[in-house]
Amino acid sequence: MENKILNGFKDLSTHEKLKKLEFNLIEINMLINSLENEKNSNKDSAVFARRFIDLKNLKKIESRINRFLRSPLRESKPGRPIEYPNSEKEKKRYNQYRQEGLSIRKIAKIEKMSTDTIFRKLKRYGIK
Repeated sequence: MENKILNGFKDLSTHEKLKKLEFNLIEINMLINSLENEKNSNKDSAVFARRFIDLKNLKKIESRINRFLRSPLRESKPGRPIEYPNSEKEKKRYNQYRQEGLSIRKIAKIEKMSTDTIFRKLKRYGIK
């Protein structure tokens, strides 16, 4: 998530970021209200607005904002992690599984990963 940010928000504290978010949401709301109240001589104002706004992208942003407002801090959940770490600790754990005689399917069930992922990890670590 951090890699996607290309602007200067690194120096802001969490409180400052949240205040900025709140201010921007209020500003967007005021902008929408002003556009809704604006009287257009042209009756095709909906078509005019759709021409400039990408609705698909706007819906993605809306769902992301709603998700963030429901639970601002991401909590770890069971299941597949975003990124599989390669570490000595993990290598020892997989080696221990294989010494105990567990199959790839059983390891996958314990680690909550696919069998293909477990196979690739065992191959990467050189464990048979």
